[in-house]
Amino acid sequence: MDSHSSVSDPDGYPRLPSVSDEKSLQKDEKSCYTKADVEAPSSTPNDDASGIILDSAREIATHVISVDDDPFLNPWTFRAFFLGLGLSTFGGSLGTRDKPQTFTVSVMFLAIVSYILGFAMETFIPRRGIFHYLNPHPFNKKENAFIIIMASAAANSALATDVLAVQRLYYNINPNATTSIFLLFSSQLLGYGIGGILRREFALVG
Repeated sequence: MDSHSSVSDPDGYPRLPSVSDEKSLQKDEKSCYTKADVEAPSSTPNDDASGIILDSAREIATHVISVDDDPFLNPWTFRAFFLGLGLSTFGGSLGTRDKPQTFTVSVMFLAIVSYILGFAMETFIPRRGIFHYLNPHPFNKKENAFIIIMASAAANSALATDVLAVQRLYYNINPNATTSIFLLFSSQLLGYGIGGILRREFALVG
């Protein structure tokens, strides 16, 4: 006879379960469940890839950012060059070091502004008629990346320009153009050379 079946009294009426019967029932129910680690990952990941374990920063970056290239996306558009040159002028004029007060334009700011302005030009420039070449297709990520690269290269300059700016602003010394060019080249190449020599210690630690 099953231990969970109802037990009747001698007079024929069913007897209510006692405290000992309830405790035994709870033990039987607990034995049906298997012990498992709460933080252990599921062996069968869901369709939304929630069971994927990311161990390094590179895996996190490649999981969040798309690494697939779409060869049909065209970055060479009028709005890409227009916004790239405009933001390059904006960032370069604010970040110039020929004046006592300088402003640093961050890459994140350029990325957000270029994204907003690109979609605004896509929305308001007509796609038909004589202005079709100004808005040939929707604003894509390659155009945004092209604008960011162009604007960030103009907004950020080499640190050796601080030496030339200090000489001109505070000491009334106008460095020679040839000397300035060779100073910038030597400082930049020296930094890249030291980075290449110490590549094993800095980049290949793991």
